[in-house]
Amino acid sequence: MCYLVTALLNVVTLYHDTLLARVVKDNPAYRPLIPTSLHNRFTKAWSEKSPVYKWAARSLEAVRFTELVVEMLLRRKVSEKTKWRAIILLETIKCVCAPCLPCQTVNLSQNRVEAYSSKDDASTTRVSTRP
Repeated sequence: MCYLVTALLNVVTLYHDTLLARVVKDNPAYRPLIPTSLHNRFTKAWSEKSPVYKWAARSLEAVRFTELVVEMLLRRKVSEKTKWRAIILLETIKCVCAPCLPCQTVNLSQNRVEAYSSKDDASTTRVSTRP
């Protein structure tokens, strides 16, 4: 019962966080009390830029929050065959969503490297020190 309550609270918290993010986004006067970390800014930027990243991250979080409760309920209420089918479904969801996140992260890193290298090439003239 405790795991069920924890899972439900985590899912509700995830939902409230998305609602609060919308309100903050629409309020230009909002200033955070604590500066946001680089990771949070990075995640927020990708969530705003890519709907695939946003939904993959949210789906993974929801599955992680509810996975244990689902497995416990399956163990008690359904047959062995159905239990393993559901577990395979959960793992498939995680396997489909997880690769979406690193691919987006790698693409962002490559774009930043290209942007910085093109700035350097355009703004400075390189002088060779070789004879």
